[in-house]
Amino acid sequence: MDASQTAHLLDLFARYGYVALLPLSITTGPLVAVLAGIVVSLGSWNWFVAFVMLMLADITGDALYYALGRLGRTDTVSRWWNYLHLSEKKLAPFERKFHEHDWKLLFFAKTQIIGSVILVAAGVAKMPFGKYILYNIVGSLPKVALFEWVGFYAGNVVVSKGSVFFDVLALGSLALCAFAVLLFGSRWKRIFTEEKPSI
Repeated sequence: MDASQTAHLLDLFARYGYVALLPLSITTGPLVAVLAGIVVSLGSWNWFVAFVMLMLADITGDALYYALGRLGRTDTVSRWWNYLHLSEKKLAPFERKFHEHDWKLLFFAKTQIIGSVILVAAGVAKMPFGKYILYNIVGSLPKVALFEWVGFYAGNVVVSKGSVFFDVLALGSLALCAFAVLLFGSRWKRIFTEEKPSI
């Protein structure tokens, strides 16, 4: 994203305030959280209100990806799976494997650029929506805090005015994201492979 587009986003922030975060964050992604952090650093926004709006946007986007996956399992759409040589029978092992490793996959998705593919897959696997949203809320908390924190410090303003909790939350988020990458990055290839029976 170039400087003119960034300036346009900041102009929308100035015009519509916190409300702009919801649609922009869904369509633009983490950059909006970083820019929100910069606005917070300038004292124009409250970090907690911005954080809540960013969380709402992130979870709304997750719900849309899930809905897209579930749409693919409806009677109207599922018949098109035949053109890909996929059937309900062939999808059953995938669905079972996804349910066995659902929280690992969703948390891993929060650390990846192509994480949306996993979110759609959750819908295809018919993961219970309440469980799906709960896991994504837990996964979004550190991700959103981290990006907002990056923007906050990009504003070159020393944290003050009672932002110590924000510091602790963001630093903890960084540690959790690093842990997730190390843990799931070394194991994700084994998630969909059947364990060989011991002889």
